[in-house]
Amino acid sequence: MTLLELCPSLRAAARPRFDHRLWPATLHCDEEGRPLVGGVALTDLADQFGTACDIVDEAEVRAHATAYQAALPNGEIAYSSRALLAPAIASWLAEEGLSLDVGSADELAVALRGGFPASRIIAGGAVKTREELAAALAAGVGRISVDTFDELAWLASRIEKPQQILLRVGLSEELEQAFGFPLSSLAEEAWLRAHRQKNLRVVGLHCHVGSGSHEQALAVLLDFLEHMRSAHGLEAQQLNLGGGVSVETAQALAVERAAQPLPRLIVEPGQGVVGQAGTRLVRVIAKNFGTSGEPCAHVDGPLPISGAVPPSCTGADLDEVRVVNRHSLAADVPTRLLSRPRAESHGPADAARVPLPADLRAGDLLAFPGCGAYHHAHFGALALIGVRDGRADRLA
Repeated sequence: MTLLELCPSLRAAARPRFDHRLWPATLHCDEEGRPLVGGVALTDLADQFGTACDIVDEAEVRAHATAYQAALPNGEIAYSSRALLAPAIASWLAEEGLSLDVGSADELAVALRGGFPASRIIAGGAVKTREELAAALAAGVGRISVDTFDELAWLASRIEKPQQILLRVGLSEELEQAFGFPLSSLAEEAWLRAHRQKNLRVVGLHCHVGSGSHEQALAVLLDFLEHMRSAHGLEAQQLNLGGGVSVETAQALAVERAAQPLPRLIVEPGQGVVGQAGTRLVRVIAKNFGTSGEPCAHVDGPLPISGAVPPSCTGADLDEVRVVNRHSLAADVPTRLLSRPRAESHGPADAARVPLPADLRAGDLLAFPGCGAYHHAHFGALALIGVRDGRADRLA
Protein backbone atom coordinates (compact mmCIF):
# COMPACT_ATOMS: atom_id res chain seq x y z
CA MET A 1 0.00 0.00 0.00
CA THR A 2 1.34 3.41 -0.98
CA LEU A 3 1.53 6.54 1.14
CA LEU A 4 -1.12 8.16 -1.06
CA GLU A 5 -3.47 5.23 -0.46
CA LEU A 6 -2.91 5.51 3.28
CA CYS A 7 -3.37 9.29 3.25
CA PRO A 8 -5.75 10.25 0.41
CA SER A 9 -5.59 13.90 1.52
CA LEU A 10 -2.06 14.03 0.08
CA ARG A 11 -3.36 13.52 -3.47
CA ALA A 12 -4.00 17.20 -4.07
CA ALA A 13 -0.49 18.13 -2.97
CA ALA A 14 1.03 15.41 -5.15
CA ARG A 15 -0.80 16.32 -8.34
CA PRO A 16 1.53 17.61 -11.07
CA ARG A 17 1.40 21.33 -11.74
CA PHE A 18 0.67 22.42 -15.31
CA ASP A 19 1.42 25.83 -16.81
CA HIS A 20 -1.52 26.55 -19.12
CA ARG A 21 0.60 28.93 -21.15
CA LEU A 22 2.26 25.75 -22.45
CA TRP A 23 -0.35 23.00 -22.06
CA PRO A 24 -3.80 22.84 -23.70
CA ALA A 25 -6.46 24.85 -21.91
CA THR A 26 -8.61 21.71 -21.53
CA LEU A 27 -5.96 19.95 -19.44
CA HIS A 28 -7.15 19.29 -15.88
CA CYS A 29 -7.14 16.51 -13.32
CA ASP A 30 -10.24 14.43 -12.62
CA GLU A 31 -11.46 13.30 -9.21
CA GLU A 32 -8.89 10.53 -9.19
CA GLY A 33 -6.12 13.01 -9.97
CA ARG A 34 -5.57 11.75 -13.52
CA PRO A 35 -4.56 14.44 -16.04
CA LEU A 36 -7.06 14.73 -18.89
CA VAL A 37 -6.76 16.51 -22.25
CA GLY A 38 -9.88 17.06 -24.28
CA GLY A 39 -11.80 15.14 -21.64
CA VAL A 40 -9.71 11.96 -22.05
CA ALA A 41 -7.21 10.68 -19.49
CA LEU A 42 -3.67 10.60 -20.81
CA THR A 43 -3.18 7.15 -19.31
CA ASP A 44 -6.23 5.88 -21.19
CA LEU A 45 -4.88 7.28 -24.44
CA ALA A 46 -1.54 5.55 -23.89
CA ASP A 47 -3.28 2.26 -23.10
CA GLN A 48 -5.60 2.48 -26.12
CA PHE A 49 -3.20 3.70 -28.79
CA GLY A 50 0.18 2.71 -27.40
CA THR A 51 3.30 4.83 -26.97
CA ALA A 52 4.98 6.84 -28.22
CA CYS A 53 2.10 8.93 -29.59
CA ASP A 54 1.11 12.53 -30.21
CA ILE A 55 -2.17 13.92 -28.87
CA VAL A 56 -3.85 16.90 -30.56
CA ASP A 57 -6.56 18.83 -28.71
CA GLU A 58 -9.17 19.87 -31.30
CA ALA A 59 -10.64 22.59 -29.09
CA GLU A 60 -7.19 24.14 -28.62
CA VAL A 61 -6.56 24.23 -32.37
CA ARG A 62 -9.92 25.89 -32.98
CA ALA A 63 -9.34 28.40 -30.17
CA HIS A 64 -6.00 29.52 -31.61
CA ALA A 65 -7.48 29.79 -35.09
CA THR A 66 -10.20 32.03 -33.70
CA ALA A 67 -7.62 34.14 -31.83
CA TYR A 68 -5.69 34.84 -35.04
CA GLN A 69 -8.84 35.83 -36.90
CA ALA A 70 -9.78 38.21 -34.10
CA ALA A 71 -6.27 39.70 -34.12
CA LEU A 72 -6.35 40.46 -37.88
CA PRO A 73 -10.06 40.95 -38.53
CA ASN A 74 -9.80 42.38 -42.05
CA GLY A 75 -6.96 40.13 -43.11
CA GLU A 76 -6.59 36.47 -43.99
CA ILE A 77 -5.18 33.64 -41.89
CA ALA A 78 -3.65 30.95 -44.09
CA TYR A 79 -2.54 28.08 -41.85
CA SER A 80 0.87 26.69 -42.79
CA SER A 81 0.25 22.98 -43.30
CA ARG A 82 3.95 22.17 -42.92
CA ALA A 83 3.45 22.46 -39.16
CA LEU A 84 0.99 19.58 -38.94
CA LEU A 85 -1.72 18.29 -41.25
CA ALA A 86 -4.18 15.42 -41.34
CA PRO A 87 -7.58 15.26 -43.06
CA ALA A 88 -9.40 15.90 -39.78
CA ILE A 89 -7.21 18.91 -38.95
CA ALA A 90 -7.87 20.33 -42.42
CA SER A 91 -11.60 19.90 -41.74
CA TRP A 92 -11.35 21.74 -38.40
CA LEU A 93 -9.55 24.67 -39.99
CA ALA A 94 -11.99 24.83 -42.91
CA GLU A 95 -14.88 25.03 -40.47
CA GLU A 96 -13.12 27.88 -38.65
CA GLY A 97 -12.86 29.84 -41.90
CA LEU A 98 -9.08 29.75 -42.34
CA SER A 99 -7.23 29.51 -45.63
CA LEU A 100 -4.45 26.98 -46.10
CA ASP A 101 -0.90 27.23 -47.42
CA VAL A 102 0.35 23.84 -48.67
CA GLY A 103 3.98 23.08 -49.39
CA SER A 104 3.73 19.93 -51.50
CA ALA A 105 1.41 17.77 -53.58
CA ASP A 106 1.12 15.40 -50.61
CA GLU A 107 -0.09 18.17 -48.32
CA LEU A 108 -2.53 19.30 -51.01
CA ALA A 109 -3.93 15.77 -51.28
CA VAL A 110 -4.37 15.54 -47.49
CA ALA A 111 -6.19 18.88 -47.43
CA LEU A 112 -8.55 17.79 -50.19
CA ARG A 113 -9.27 14.49 -48.40
CA GLY A 114 -10.29 16.57 -45.42
CA GLY A 115 -12.76 18.49 -47.55
CA PHE A 116 -10.83 21.75 -47.50
CA PRO A 117 -12.15 24.11 -50.21
CA ALA A 118 -9.61 24.31 -53.03
CA SER A 119 -10.52 27.96 -53.58
CA ARG A 120 -9.02 28.80 -50.16
CA ILE A 121 -5.76 26.90 -50.75
CA ILE A 122 -2.46 28.59 -51.61
CA ALA A 123 0.06 26.31 -53.33
CA GLY A 124 3.05 27.84 -51.64
CA GLY A 125 5.90 25.35 -51.74
CA ALA A 126 9.25 26.91 -52.57
CA VAL A 127 10.58 26.13 -56.09
CA LYS A 128 7.81 23.78 -57.17
CA THR A 129 8.21 20.80 -59.47
CA ARG A 130 6.09 20.46 -62.56
CA GLU A 131 4.18 17.67 -60.85
CA GLU A 132 3.35 19.97 -57.95
CA LEU A 133 2.21 22.72 -60.31
CA ALA A 134 0.10 20.25 -62.26
CA ALA A 135 -1.51 18.96 -59.06
CA ALA A 136 -2.34 22.51 -58.00
CA LEU A 137 -3.98 23.27 -61.34
CA ALA A 138 -5.88 19.98 -61.36
CA ALA A 139 -7.23 20.69 -57.88
CA GLY A 140 -8.26 24.21 -58.83
CA VAL A 141 -6.43 25.93 -55.97
CA GLY A 142 -7.27 29.57 -55.46
CA ARG A 143 -3.71 30.89 -55.69
CA ILE A 144 -0.27 29.65 -56.65
CA SER A 145 2.81 31.29 -55.19
CA VAL A 146 5.39 31.55 -57.99
CA ASP A 147 9.12 31.49 -57.24
CA THR A 148 10.91 31.31 -60.58
CA PHE A 149 10.70 32.35 -64.22
CA ASP A 150 10.51 28.64 -65.09
CA GLU A 151 7.34 28.31 -63.02
CA LEU A 152 5.89 31.39 -64.74
CA ALA A 153 6.65 30.01 -68.19
CA TRP A 154 5.28 26.56 -67.42
CA LEU A 155 2.04 27.94 -66.01
CA ALA A 156 1.61 30.34 -68.93
CA SER A 157 1.96 27.44 -71.37
CA ARG A 158 -0.50 25.15 -69.57
CA ILE A 159 -3.39 27.12 -68.14
CA GLU A 160 -6.50 27.66 -70.21
CA LYS A 161 -8.45 29.84 -67.78
CA PRO A 162 -7.52 32.69 -65.45
CA GLN A 163 -5.35 31.65 -62.50
CA GLN A 164 -4.51 33.90 -59.57
CA ILE A 165 -0.86 33.92 -58.57
CA LEU A 166 1.29 35.50 -55.89
CA LEU A 167 4.86 36.46 -56.71
CA ARG A 168 7.22 35.33 -53.99
CA VAL A 169 9.91 37.94 -53.43
CA GLY A 170 13.15 37.90 -51.48
CA LEU A 171 13.46 40.78 -49.04
CA SER A 172 17.16 40.44 -48.24
CA GLU A 173 20.39 39.03 -49.59
CA GLU A 174 20.07 36.29 -46.98
CA LEU A 175 16.78 35.02 -48.43
CA GLU A 176 17.07 35.94 -52.10
CA GLN A 177 19.09 32.84 -52.93
CA ALA A 178 16.35 30.52 -51.66
CA PHE A 179 13.02 32.28 -51.83
CA GLY A 180 11.57 33.81 -54.94
CA PHE A 181 12.49 36.82 -57.05
CA PRO A 182 14.97 39.28 -55.50
CA LEU A 183 13.07 42.44 -54.69
CA SER A 184 16.17 44.45 -55.55
CA SER A 185 16.31 43.23 -59.15
CA LEU A 186 14.11 40.52 -60.68
CA ALA A 187 10.75 41.03 -58.95
CA GLU A 188 9.78 43.89 -61.25
CA GLU A 189 10.58 41.88 -64.39
CA ALA A 190 8.67 38.85 -63.05
CA TRP A 191 5.56 40.94 -62.48
CA LEU A 192 5.76 42.48 -65.95
CA ARG A 193 6.21 39.07 -67.60
CA ALA A 194 3.25 37.64 -65.71
CA HIS A 195 1.13 40.67 -66.59
CA ARG A 196 1.72 40.04 -70.29
CA GLN A 197 0.29 36.50 -70.02
CA LYS A 198 -3.36 36.08 -70.97
CA ASN A 199 -4.46 33.88 -68.05
CA LEU A 200 -2.06 34.79 -65.22
CA ARG A 201 -3.46 37.22 -62.67
CA VAL A 202 -0.91 38.71 -60.25
CA VAL A 203 -3.04 39.44 -57.17
CA GLY A 204 -0.22 40.10 -54.75
CA LEU A 205 3.20 39.40 -53.30
CA HIS A 206 4.38 36.62 -50.99
CA CYS A 207 7.47 36.77 -48.78
CA HIS A 208 9.21 35.10 -45.87
CA VAL A 209 10.57 37.42 -43.22
CA GLY A 210 14.13 36.68 -42.17
CA SER A 211 15.95 38.49 -39.41
CA GLY A 212 13.79 41.63 -39.50
CA SER A 213 10.26 42.20 -38.27
CA HIS A 214 7.03 41.75 -40.18
CA GLU A 215 6.37 45.47 -39.80
CA GLN A 216 9.71 46.23 -41.48
CA ALA A 217 8.93 43.75 -44.26
CA LEU A 218 5.57 45.42 -44.80
CA ALA A 219 7.24 48.82 -45.23
CA VAL A 220 9.68 47.42 -47.82
CA LEU A 221 6.88 45.77 -49.78
CA LEU A 222 4.79 48.94 -49.76
CA ASP A 223 7.71 50.90 -51.24
CA PHE A 224 7.96 48.33 -54.03
CA LEU A 225 4.20 48.47 -54.67
CA GLU A 226 4.36 52.24 -54.94
CA HIS A 227 7.11 51.91 -57.54
CA MET A 228 5.08 49.40 -59.57
CA ARG A 229 2.02 51.62 -59.42
CA SER A 230 3.79 54.81 -60.46
CA ALA A 231 6.04 53.20 -63.10
CA HIS A 232 3.66 50.67 -64.65
CA GLY A 233 0.17 51.30 -63.31
CA LEU A 234 0.11 47.87 -61.63
CA GLU A 235 -1.42 47.29 -58.22
CA ALA A 236 -1.65 44.38 -55.77
CA GLN A 237 -4.70 43.41 -53.79
CA GLN A 238 -2.88 41.11 -51.33
CA LEU A 239 0.34 41.01 -49.34
CA ASN A 240 1.29 37.63 -47.87
CA LEU A 241 3.83 38.13 -45.07
CA GLY A 242 4.46 34.42 -44.54
CA GLY A 243 4.84 32.55 -41.26
CA GLY A 244 6.50 33.11 -37.91
CA VAL A 245 3.60 35.35 -36.91
CA SER A 246 2.32 35.41 -33.34
CA VAL A 247 -1.13 36.66 -32.35
CA GLU A 248 0.54 39.79 -30.99
CA THR A 249 2.29 40.40 -34.33
CA ALA A 250 -1.02 39.94 -36.14
CA GLN A 251 -2.55 42.56 -33.85
CA ALA A 252 0.29 44.97 -34.62
CA LEU A 253 -0.23 44.45 -38.35
CA ALA A 254 -3.94 45.16 -37.91
CA VAL A 255 -3.02 48.49 -36.31
CA GLU A 256 -0.74 49.27 -39.28
CA ARG A 257 -3.55 48.48 -41.69
CA ALA A 258 -6.02 50.65 -39.81
CA ALA A 259 -3.63 53.62 -39.96
CA GLN A 260 -3.31 53.65 -43.75
CA PRO A 261 -4.99 52.08 -46.80
CA LEU A 262 -3.24 48.76 -47.45
CA PRO A 263 -3.81 45.67 -49.58
CA ARG A 264 -5.39 42.69 -47.83
CA LEU A 265 -2.81 41.25 -45.43
CA ILE A 266 -2.24 37.50 -45.25
CA VAL A 267 -0.25 35.71 -42.55
CA GLU A 268 0.64 32.01 -42.37
CA PRO A 269 0.92 30.83 -38.75
CA GLY A 270 1.65 27.17 -38.14
CA GLN A 271 3.07 26.66 -34.69
CA GLY A 272 0.87 29.44 -33.33
CA VAL A 273 -2.23 27.45 -34.29
CA VAL A 274 -1.27 23.85 -33.39
CA GLY A 275 1.86 24.04 -31.21
CA GLN A 276 0.17 24.28 -27.83
CA ALA A 277 -2.50 21.79 -28.87
CA GLY A 278 0.01 18.93 -29.08
CA THR A 279 1.14 16.63 -26.26
CA ARG A 280 3.63 13.80 -26.73
CA LEU A 281 3.38 10.66 -24.61
CA VAL A 282 6.33 8.32 -24.09
CA ARG A 283 6.84 5.52 -21.58
CA VAL A 284 9.92 4.75 -19.52
CA ILE A 285 11.39 1.40 -20.56
CA ALA A 286 14.25 1.21 -18.09
CA LYS A 287 16.14 3.26 -15.57
CA ASN A 288 19.79 3.11 -14.58
CA PHE A 289 22.54 5.41 -13.36
CA GLY A 290 25.55 6.93 -15.09
CA THR A 291 29.11 6.72 -13.85
CA SER A 292 28.62 9.97 -11.93
CA GLY A 293 25.48 8.63 -10.25
CA GLU A 294 23.13 10.69 -12.42
CA PRO A 295 19.84 8.87 -13.11
CA CYS A 296 19.23 7.90 -16.73
CA ALA A 297 15.84 6.86 -18.11
CA HIS A 298 15.29 5.16 -21.46
CA VAL A 299 11.95 5.90 -23.15
CA ASP A 300 10.14 4.11 -25.96
CA GLY A 301 9.89 6.97 -28.43
CA PRO A 302 11.58 10.08 -29.78
CA LEU A 303 11.95 13.12 -27.60
CA PRO A 304 10.50 16.40 -28.91
CA ILE A 305 13.96 17.76 -29.63
CA SER A 306 14.48 21.35 -30.68
CA GLY A 307 16.06 20.26 -33.97
CA ALA A 308 12.64 19.15 -35.20
CA VAL A 309 11.31 22.70 -35.46
CA PRO A 310 12.36 25.72 -37.52
CA PRO A 311 14.67 28.22 -35.77
CA SER A 312 11.84 30.77 -35.53
CA CYS A 313 9.65 28.40 -33.47
CA THR A 314 9.95 27.83 -29.75
CA GLY A 315 9.04 24.14 -29.89
CA ALA A 316 8.45 22.00 -26.84
CA ASP A 317 9.66 22.99 -23.37
CA LEU A 318 11.42 19.81 -22.24
CA ASP A 319 11.65 21.04 -18.64
CA GLU A 320 7.84 20.91 -18.47
CA VAL A 321 7.80 17.11 -18.86
CA ARG A 322 5.48 15.49 -16.32
CA VAL A 323 4.88 11.98 -14.96
CA VAL A 324 1.16 11.49 -15.61
CA ASN A 325 0.38 7.89 -14.60
CA ARG A 326 0.89 8.33 -10.85
CA HIS A 327 1.50 10.92 -8.15
CA SER A 328 4.99 11.16 -6.74
CA LEU A 329 6.01 12.93 -3.55
CA ALA A 330 9.70 12.56 -4.39
CA ALA A 331 11.71 15.67 -5.21
CA ASP A 332 12.66 16.35 -8.81
CA VAL A 333 16.27 15.62 -9.72
CA PRO A 334 18.14 16.20 -13.01
CA THR A 335 17.54 13.08 -15.08
CA ARG A 336 19.05 12.17 -18.42
CA LEU A 337 16.36 10.99 -20.84
CA LEU A 338 17.44 8.77 -23.71
CA SER A 339 15.17 7.76 -26.58
CA ARG A 340 15.43 4.38 -28.22
CA PRO A 341 17.31 4.84 -31.54
CA ARG A 342 14.92 5.00 -34.51
CA ALA A 343 14.77 2.13 -36.99
CA GLU A 344 18.07 0.31 -37.57
CA SER A 345 20.27 3.39 -37.88
CA HIS A 346 22.20 2.52 -34.72
CA GLY A 347 22.93 6.22 -34.49
CA PRO A 348 23.01 8.15 -31.25
CA ALA A 349 19.75 8.37 -29.34
CA ASP A 350 18.02 11.66 -28.69
CA ALA A 351 19.02 12.86 -25.24
CA ALA A 352 17.92 15.58 -22.86
CA ARG A 353 18.51 16.44 -19.21
CA VAL A 354 15.21 17.29 -17.48
CA PRO A 355 13.82 17.48 -13.93
CA LEU A 356 11.91 14.32 -12.97
CA PRO A 357 11.00 12.66 -9.65
CA ALA A 358 13.82 10.77 -8.00
CA ASP A 359 11.60 7.66 -7.79
CA LEU A 360 11.02 7.53 -11.57
CA ARG A 361 10.75 3.91 -12.67
CA ALA A 362 10.11 1.67 -15.66
CA GLY A 363 6.50 1.86 -16.82
CA ASP A 364 6.01 5.52 -15.91
CA LEU A 365 4.20 7.58 -18.53
CA LEU A 366 5.74 10.94 -19.45
CA ALA A 367 3.98 13.83 -21.19
CA PHE A 368 5.62 16.73 -23.04
CA PRO A 369 3.67 19.92 -23.92
CA GLY A 370 3.98 22.11 -26.98
CA CYS A 371 4.49 19.28 -29.47
CA GLY A 372 1.79 20.11 -32.01
CA ALA A 373 3.94 21.79 -34.65
CA TYR A 374 6.68 20.14 -36.73
CA HIS A 375 7.50 17.40 -34.23
CA HIS A 376 5.13 14.86 -35.76
CA ALA A 377 6.32 15.58 -39.29
CA HIS A 378 9.86 14.94 -38.04
CA PHE A 379 8.85 11.54 -36.64
CA GLY A 380 5.90 10.58 -38.82
CA ALA A 381 5.68 6.96 -37.64
CA LEU A 382 4.03 7.95 -34.34
CA ALA A 383 0.30 7.59 -33.86
CA LEU A 384 -1.51 10.94 -34.11
CA ILE A 385 -4.61 11.11 -31.94
CA GLY A 386 -7.27 13.81 -31.89
CA VAL A 387 -9.27 14.43 -28.72
CA ARG A 388 -12.36 16.46 -27.93
CA ASP A 389 -15.21 16.26 -25.40
CA GLY A 390 -14.13 12.89 -24.08
CA ARG A 391 -13.71 11.31 -27.53
CA ALA A 392 -10.44 10.10 -29.05
CA ASP A 393 -9.85 9.28 -32.72
CA ARG A 394 -6.78 8.28 -34.68
CA LEU A 395 -5.89 11.07 -37.13
CA ALA A 396 -2.89 9.47 -38.83
